[in-house]
Amino acid sequence: MDSGSNDHLAARIKALCVDLDAVASDLGKTGPIEDLSDEIALLALARRIAAGHAAMADFFDPSLFVDPATNIVLRLFIDQQDDRTTTSGECCAAAGVPRTTALRWINLLSGRGLIEMYEKPNDRRSTMLRLTPSGLEIVNSWLLRMREIFRPSGKITG
Repeated sequence: MDSGSNDHLAARIKALCVDLDAVASDLGKTGPIEDLSDEIALLALARRIAAGHAAMADFFDPSLFVDPATNIVLRLFIDQQDDRTTTSGECCAAAGVPRTTALRWINLLSGRGLIEMYEKPNDRRSTMLRLTPSGLEIVNSWLLRMREIFRPSGKITG
């Protein structure tokens, strides 16, 4: 990809983050976050965390704060909540590291039972990824904890 394509892609991603933030804000206007279903609230939080990770590249050398495991599980969580399938290539791109490094992280996460690989129906050339049931439970629990940490209460928790 040339730098013009990268700039265009970066602009599209930023625009999507703005749109997602607006949706999350609109959801917040419906009432306290506690009144939203956990599924919607956690999805909005996951999107904000992913956008926050991506935004770091605007301020720091991206190689300084790369977190492939978090980027991968957030991508899988968001896609699963949106009923979308995710290819290993998409997870590699989301990881923010070279493909070989991302594949090592995918194998590590798989070995720990957090994600699973499966073949795409009708196209055995593609490897698909998803969170395992226990991986999904762990990500849900982490996001619930993150929601508590970020909840405006007038005091810092943690």
